[in-house]
Amino acid sequence: MNDEEIYYISNLEELDNFLQGKYSGKTEEKIPLFFIKSNNGYFLYDESVPYFKKAPEISSVSFLANVKLLMAIHNRYIPIFSKETKNLLFTEDEFWALRKKMSGLKKYNCGDFIFADDLSFPGIDELMVEIEQNNKKVDSLKTVVEDDIRSLFKQIGIDLSFDHHEGIVKLLDTGSTSRGTSVPSPNGEVGGDFDFLLRAPGGDIERIKDFLINKLGRQCPNKLISRHRIRLFGVQLEGLDKPIDIDVSFVRSDKDYYATEEALSDRLEQIKKQDEMKYLLVQANIVMAKKVLKEAGVYKPSRSDKSQAGLGGIGIENWILQYGGSFKAAALDFLVHAKGKDFIEFEKEYSIFDFGNNHISIARHRFPYDNFVIKNMRQNGYFLMQQALLKYINSLPKEETLKF
Repeated sequence: MNDEEIYYISNLEELDNFLQGKYSGKTEEKIPLFFIKSNNGYFLYDESVPYFKKAPEISSVSFLANVKLLMAIHNRYIPIFSKETKNLLFTEDEFWALRKKMSGLKKYNCGDFIFADDLSFPGIDELMVEIEQNNKKVDSLKTVVEDDIRSLFKQIGIDLSFDHHEGIVKLLDTGSTSRGTSVPSPNGEVGGDFDFLLRAPGGDIERIKDFLINKLGRQCPNKLISRHRIRLFGVQLEGLDKPIDIDVSFVRSDKDYYATEEALSDRLEQIKKQDEMKYLLVQANIVMAKKVLKEAGVYKPSRSDKSQAGLGGIGIENWILQYGGSFKAAALDFLVHAKGKDFIEFEKEYSIFDFGNNHISIARHRFPYDNFVIKNMRQNGYFLMQQALLKYINSLPKEETLKF
């Protein structure tokens, strides 16, 4: 025992540094996790220490899920044992299964994207044509929107960039329109909803925010304004026949991190690079998943619409990609895990992770990687989603009726 070295980890930020070899501090405070270094390193985990207040029943499970995620991101497996029972809580097989869900993310050295075996479904060819036509229309609309906004910013002496790598002030399209994964409208019209991230020096953010509110928000009958975000409904821009909704999140440009949207875009680009035909199939699977869940009224996250309490658009994209791009595979596994469980039980064992950093979490100095099940879903959305997925699976040919 004398040759053992103990590192106490009191929060996820310390763990993140520890896994990168940047942290070796010690503390005597009551903590949920500590690392024993002898012949073989391992963690002991104190499940009695609450992590956050959303629901005491899952606080310790949420913390443990985030520990596993950080290990996968840094590609460093360390066994985790319960401090009380000494049971192994995180196996090496679980670690590699989580790394597999990150396939295609070169940022984390996860190799090529691993495609699911079956990416086809009835009507996929027609949907792919719709997606192509919709994306062409979206690109044309986006060009008008970007040109108008760039002209607005010139009024306050800012040369605005829409490129991740250029310019001091950047306005980046973070919505599904930028990734070609938005759902085509049934009537063929292009949706007028644009999500942006504005990255600027700290001293400029409030000035830009006030400018946008006064210039664009003054004409809007409805708007939502918070410290790090504005959402303007019904903005009329020059050159557009119809008003659009604009959602802007604000982050200081000196914060360097790998964003949620960058991770999704990089992954989709990697898929396209590997196999362009399969890329189009994966794209169609994402859109089909969104379409099914939108029609079932279980799409928007609980913070946007409590009656839906779904995964949200980005959550759905991550979900499908973590199942090799297959909506069917994702739906079946969701249903298998959900069988006979209430929501609290389900979210204890089923996670859909964000492998990039959430902008708002970064701005608020919170743990940056989302778990879309815990963050976005609630019990009503969980049951609605089960019904929608079961209906979809049972509509597919050559599938046995599932007994759930």
